[in-house]
Amino acid sequence: MASVATIMHKHIVGVAVGTQLKTALRLMKLNRVYLVPVLKEGKLVGILTSKVAEEKLASGNDATAGQAMEAPFAFVPEDAGIEEAAMMLVSNKITRLPVVNNRREMKCVGIVTSTDLVAVKS
Repeated sequence: MASVATIMHKHIVGVAVGTQLKTALRLMKLNRVYLVPVLKEGKLVGILTSKVAEEKLASGNDATAGQAMEAPFAFVPEDAGIEEAAMMLVSNKITRLPVVNNRREMKCVGIVTSTDLVAVKS
């Protein structure tokens, strides 16, 4: 069975926990992504979606990515099977999933989306 490492997007845009939401949202728009991993010393500690960043900014709250991030969050290790990733997306009702090198180091190495999984199945 193929692993998520074979289908994940390897070019990822991440932000540090101290990044202001305006900056994070600008990076998301520039790179046409709707989710960024939030990193602390290279370790994945949360995720930030454009929806959350936009809502916070609309209410006048220019918090940091670390203050606005979702944590805990769903993720898969890069050696996880495609079926496992699909189950994670469905059970968590999400469309994007960070991929980490392993559960101990938590280095974000990619993102897998529901579209990626559909493409594999077709």
